[in-house]
Amino acid sequence: MDLSGIAMLLKNIRDTNTNLLVTRARAKVILDRLEKIQEIIPPNVIPKERSKYVNYAVGMIVEFDDYTCEPTRIGVIVGWGRDGNELIRQDHQRYRSTKAIPYYEVFFSDDKTFFLPQVCINPAKKPTWIDHSEIGRYFSHFQGTHYMPNQKLLEEYPDDLEVLREYCKRYYKCS
Repeated sequence: MDLSGIAMLLKNIRDTNTNLLVTRARAKVILDRLEKIQEIIPPNVIPKERSKYVNYAVGMIVEFDDYTCEPTRIGVIVGWGRDGNELIRQDHQRYRSTKAIPYYEVFFSDDKTFFLPQVCINPAKKPTWIDHSEIGRYFSHFQGTHYMPNQKLLEEYPDDLEVLREYCKRYYKCS
């Protein structure tokens, strides 16, 4: 996501000689936060190569049943890798990693993030909107059957868009 236009506007507000000190102060706070976010985001994305063992793609809505009393969870895939350690963006790992199967980072409602082995997830029977505060950082919009990855995510997972389209056709009869 290119924030340069917003950053320019905020810099203009911050630097304007006006009596609206509160507005200038708020612009400075937002600008400082944007600069910190841009420092965190790596500038160069290394594209991931899909292997024949990776069954799902970013943007797919999947089900996870952890076989507890809780109902089946519905989530959206945000990333995948050969093991859970490759995916860790935060310290939320739930399962020990093995190199034998792909792992997926999945956002669930209520701001939950799990790192799950492929054998624990299945395509969602009834795709639904996922209420997670980080969705907008990775996806441009919800299509009803899946989330559309934003440009940055497509650069990191370049082959996933075609897999996502095939998934949509196969499971939900999309055109």
